[in-house]
Amino acid sequence: MKDAAQVIRKECRFEQIDQLELSWLTGEVSILPAEGACLEVVQRAGRGFPERLLLRCEASGSRLSIIDGRQRLLGVGLHMQPTMLEIHVPRRQLRELAIQCTGSRLRIESSQADQCELHLRSTRAELSGHAGRLNIRATGGRIEGERLDCEQLGLQAISTSTRLQGSFAELQLNCTGRGVLVGSNTAPRRMEITATGAKVEVAIPDNDGFTIHAGKLPGKLHSDFPLKVSEREQGVSPSRGIGRVYMNGSRSYIMNVRGGQIRLVRKP
Repeated sequence: MKDAAQVIRKECRFEQIDQLELSWLTGEVSILPAEGACLEVVQRAGRGFPERLLLRCEASGSRLSIIDGRQRLLGVGLHMQPTMLEIHVPRRQLRELAIQCTGSRLRIESSQADQCELHLRSTRAELSGHAGRLNIRATGGRIEGERLDCEQLGLQAISTSTRLQGSFAELQLNCTGRGVLVGSNTAPRRMEITATGAKVEVAIPDNDGFTIHAGKLPGKLHSDFPLKVSEREQGVSPSRGIGRVYMNGSRSYIMNVRGGQIRLVRKP
């Protein structure tokens, strides 16, 4: 009988990496802070897992691509024996982090990146860390984020249960189906939300004001903040609908509800 216990099957170390790309199929993936100066990649699998299906690392200059070796079998059949992947990244900030995961469980802990791109399909993700720009495209699965710090957060989610907490200067959310909850410790200076058959809730603290530009579309829009109606659109096309103003109206929040619901909630 083959030993099913997972052991270290492959290890790689790299220096001077500031662009990291990952393309991965099913299994557990963890991106963790490293104590040393080297980026370390560790894959665990059962002793019977074919060596030819282990990960491949391709380094070019400061860019490192990590590819799931099982991808080469997609055209002739699947070998989905589970594996565990750990990537230990030095605490200095990456210039770019790009991840594609399918049917995986992804954990990114305390990452530091100028730009982070996540393309997730049927994946459960747990996120924390800093990104100048964080873009998430997800279909199915579940996303949870804690202690996130982002200048720009972009989310395109289809049937993906999502909960993100942190500080966001700009928000762009396009959500179809399922529920999305975003809580920001600071009031974003700009926000654009499109909800299609989805319930989207954004919680922000009290602030000195914003203007909601709500399109004339079917759906429900609720605000915990008292709003007054204004005909003045402040540079936004009149087709957006009539502006709703809170206090000085300085921030611009665009909201399109297409058969769904958007709730703007005041954080305690």
